[in-house]
Amino acid sequence: MGKFSVTVLETVFYNNLIGAYEYRLTIGPWIRGVLTFHPNASLMVSVPLVLKIHIISAFTLFAVSPFTRLVHIYSAPIRYPWRAPIQYRSRQRYRSW
Repeated sequence: MGKFSVTVLETVFYNNLIGAYEYRLTIGPWIRGVLTFHPNASLMVSVPLVLKIHIISAFTLFAVSPFTRLVHIYSAPIRYPWRAPIQYRSRQRYRSW
């Protein structure tokens, strides 16, 4: 919920009240540097605080996801079409009254 609210805050309020931020000149090269293990911290100096919070929350989501149920987004259901159908049983015989 926090990541969603930061995204809405950044998209709706910041872009409409202050104006769109040209992220392709700063955030894009910085992310590329992070992914290649050569980040340039000076690129993030002029980035607005809302976008910095957005990036930190995204990194937090990726860091925490392997330890939650979100880990299932990383798996592809390749065998799903050939799986056995789920058999549902009646709950009548399990009732105690």
